[in-house]
Amino acid sequence: MIVFDRIIASLQHTGGASVLFNELASRMYRDDVRYEEYGYKATEVTRPHFRLLPKRLAERYRRFPTSELAGNASAAVFHSTCYRVPDRRVRATVTTVHDFTYEHVIGGLKRLVHSAQKNDAIRRSDLLVCVSHNTRADLLNFVPDVDPRKIVVVHNGVSDRFHPVNEPADRPYVLYVGQRVSYKNFQSLVVALAAMPDLQLRCVGGGSFTEAEQRVLSRLLPGRFLHLGYVDEVSLNRAYAQAFCFAYPSLYEGFGIPILESMRAGCPVVAVNNSSIPEVSGGAATLAEDGSPEALRVAIQALFVSDYRNKVINAGLRHSAGFGWERHYNEMMAAYNKVM
Repeated sequence: MIVFDRIIASLQHTGGASVLFNELASRMYRDDVRYEEYGYKATEVTRPHFRLLPKRLAERYRRFPTSELAGNASAAVFHSTCYRVPDRRVRATVTTVHDFTYEHVIGGLKRLVHSAQKNDAIRRSDLLVCVSHNTRADLLNFVPDVDPRKIVVVHNGVSDRFHPVNEPADRPYVLYVGQRVSYKNFQSLVVALAAMPDLQLRCVGGGSFTEAEQRVLSRLLPGRFLHLGYVDEVSLNRAYAQAFCFAYPSLYEGFGIPILESMRAGCPVVAVNNSSIPEVSGGAATLAEDGSPEALRVAIQALFVSDYRNKVINAGLRHSAGFGWERHYNEMMAAYNKVM
């Protein structure tokens, strides 16, 4: 029996970790794999094999209460969606390690709290699943006492519902998807686009523009920026497919699912040559040497050459075809079987 602790649903509206565990559970349900999900959001009660738990104070930082399990805890393979461990011994504990963002780019008290919980989960786990080889290297760097024999790398997937769309946009635009916190390097992209008056900037997710962002955008891109809000997968696919390019200027990522989504939709990717980005993009993206506005501008301008842009699009379609959630699922089931 595999037990999922769905604490992630209480922590984020959407994101790579949420997508990963949703894709995994849906395939387990399809294949009649024995699993259970335990969580804290009433909106999830319609999920198969889901049980709603009472939420305690500071729940995200507390150990999972095995007394709530419907079956025998000693037979459970426990897999938390966000660095929690059970409060007593189970058959095996599995932890997916997504990234070391706090350790690389955030710091301070937030890092201390996050790293303490994550490192505790890492040390107490019987199986560690890293979403990229870059994350595996980070793990061994930041937690050097961990046994490398209990680490496996299972790349994230990308939905096959992303695909090219033959509907031209009303004007050429650069697409940005997700959060706009400092390490995501959004402002450098805005500065880069200021020098390219023919391109609009369109953003998806990450919340509405702040007042500070509005001021910068109005000054540097007057009349050339738009926030599309949170969109469904069909609308996101269209946003990718119609874009001149997708910009991913982040200074650190543990994986980067949007890179593969964009490639699947036939949209060329511009990103920065760091962390897991070269591994995930596989030579099929235009990589800026650093995250400076000038480097991003040069990378985006390269796509104005039609032959080169088409080459990048075709390379992205081929490369992203090798990443699917079905592959991720099969590799995860093989990993589970090692500890069951």
